[in-house]
Amino acid sequence: ACRFFQSQLRTAEGQKACDYLKRRGLTGQTAKDFRLGYAPHGNGLLRLLQSQGVDLQTCEKLGLLAFNRSRQSWHDYFYERVMFPIFDRKKRVIGFSGRMLEKGEPKYLNSPETDLFHKGEQLFGLPFAIDTIRRKNQAIVVEGNIDVISMHQAGWNQVVAPLGTAFTEKQLDLLWHLCDEPIMCFDGDS
Repeated sequence: ACRFFQSQLRTAEGQKACDYLKRRGLTGQTAKDFRLGYAPHGNGLLRLLQSQGVDLQTCEKLGLLAFNRSRQSWHDYFYERVMFPIFDRKKRVIGFSGRMLEKGEPKYLNSPETDLFHKGEQLFGLPFAIDTIRRKNQAIVVEGNIDVISMHQAGWNQVVAPLGTAFTEKQLDLLWHLCDEPIMCFDGDS
């Protein structure tokens, strides 16, 4: 799924996602490093998974596909969104966060809770930050994915973010195992 989303960033339809990332100041190399992508409209991931013979119920459990009970049909869970893969400590993709390009809600859509992905137990950007956090004995927690990626691009590699609206005790405990005193740097909005 991650490779599919990455490949879609280089299509004509994906250009709007590229333009968004450029407006936010991100370089192509940064997008490549963080494996950013684009989820197009039209069930492209579904077709790819079907062509590979992947079990669709498993894909539903992983938050890649959804089943419309009234129409009795499968569809992509993410579409028309910039895609941010969420990695475990070993840089394996365990979920996604997708940001809408147009106005609408929800602005960010995360993968649902699965056996692999628990939003309140993960930090966005952690595998890219963990070595620097340990070396500097400092972690900076910011609000969003773009904040993390922009800070890394600027050389601040000890930056992470929670996944969603709340910073949990488990996320704080995770950081306390890596450094003495994490610095919280959240937006000032309500």
